[in-house]
Parts: sequence; structure tokens; C-alpha cells
Amino acid sequence: MGHGQKLNGVKVSNSIPIKENGTPIHDNKRKAEILADTLDETLGEDPTQISNEIRATIQEAKIQQANLEINSRFTLEELKESIKSTESNKAAGEDEIINLFLKNLPDHKLGELLSLINKTWRTSEVPITWKNALIMPIPKPGKDLSDPKSYRPISLLSCVGKTVEKMVNTRLTWYLENNTKYSPTQFGFRPGRSTEDLLVKVEHQIRLHLGQQKGLGSCLL
Repeated sequence: MGHGQKLNGVKVSNSIPIKENGTPIHDNKRKAEILADTLDETLGEDPTQISNEIRATIQEAKIQQANLEINSRFTLEELKESIKSTESNKAAGEDEIINLFLKNLPDHKLGELLSLINKTWRTSEVPITWKNALIMPIPKPGKDLSDPKSYRPISLLSCVGKTVEKMVNTRLTWYLENNTKYSPTQFGFRPGRSTEDLLVKVEHQIRLHLGQQKGLGSCLL
């Protein structure tokens, strides 16, 4: 909670204490611990751990499907396209690597990064810095800044890790679209389609049935 310009434009001074059981705390380390404990209570328990049985199933699937096109090594073109689509001004994660740095890497350095990415893709061993997040407490508007519950967390993840996630998502989306794995009734989260398209389709059906003086049933889930 250092003094400076925050993500939402609100300046927070070091002098602002955090109350613990009604007692103002000024030590930055203790304030961070209090905020961390509060966020831990808010976010709940850790995600369910993967069982050994599920791990074995995943490993078996990896072996059986190793030669599928979707599981092939990533190319330099895929990496460049992913980096190109990122925003240059995004904050860095724990590794302190920003997108602007990635955008200015020469091809031979991109090749080294690609080798690392393909190694993680092949072994399923992801660098810990790609998974760690820096949690920034951002003040909620109009709230008492001495109350640890008056802050919302912003997670700063590794730009490299997010670049790799985008590569995986792009390839997975391509596979699902080109192998007709999506339901024809799914419009959201698909390239070239939107929820507005679905509304237009529903409106068309309503007008069509009204014109033919027929009933039309619908079900909202």
C-alpha cells in the first residue's frame, strides 16, 4: 500500500493504517498480512486437488493423442500472433516481464522462448512464475480505507504465461470450430458469432410464427 498512483487513479498514502480488532496497524508487512488473511476468508478454500486417478487418465490420454494435430508443437508464427494481439501497457507479473518487451524480442530470442513453451507443452510442467499472481489491493470507492474489507484484489499474472494461454486457447478454438464440436445453438464465446445473433434468430422465429398465426414455445435456463 505504498504512496502512488493506483490502477483506478486513487492515491493511497503509506500513512493510512489498517485496523486489526479495532487497533490501527501502521507496519506495512503486518498490513499486508491482514489484507491477505481477509482476502483468504473472502475467496474461500483452495481449489480441489486432482486425484491420482484423474492424473493417470490425463497421462494416458496424452500418450494416446500425442500425434494429433492439436497436440503438435507450437510454431513461431503462433507465438508471434499471440504476442501481437496483446496490449503493450499491461502490468507485469512476478517475473517483471511486460508485453512491450515480448513485442520487441528478435526472432532468435523468440525461438528460445518458443523452445521453453514447447517443453512445458510436452511435459505439462509449467514454470511457477507463470502461475503465481501478485495481488494488488485496490480501494473500493467511498469505503473506509482502514477496514481491510474495503479493498478488492487485482491479480497481476505473468505476461509470458498469459501469452501461452492465448496460444492454447486459439488452437483449441480452431480445433473445436473445424471439427464441429460446438453445439449449433451456441453463440457466445465463438468467433464470428455473438449473443446478439441469437437474439436476432429468436426474434425472427417469433415474427415468423406470428405471421403464420402459430404458437411458439421457449424455455429459459
